[in-house]
Amino acid sequence: CKTLRRLLLLVDGWTTPAVMTLPPTSCKAWDLYASSRARTPGQAYFTVRTRFDLERKTNAGGTAYSVVKLTVGSSLTDEEAAAVLSIRAQYSELVRSLEIEAAEFADFEA
Repeated sequence: CKTLRRLLLLVDGWTTPAVMTLPPTSCKAWDLYASSRARTPGQAYFTVRTRFDLERKTNAGGTAYSVVKLTVGSSLTDEEAAAVLSIRAQYSELVRSLEIEAAEFADFEA
């Protein structure tokens, strides 16, 4: 069983949230980001815009893979934060109940 993180993303200009599944190689980066945001009063990860980039890495066997790199953008307005909390409440059970399909990730041999 692989450890994955399923995120609900609100993309500026989109009317419906996007669901993003982070692979095992990016779970630690997400957990560190989310916990560091929680330690800053009023700056939880869901109260700021977050930029997602990919950082290319190579394992000891020479296989290339990517790890998500997260950086904090601007804080949300009170109105935006209220909307995020509302959407978060609406979709939280759905996201938790979604099963992860094998097609969502793949292991590649070198």
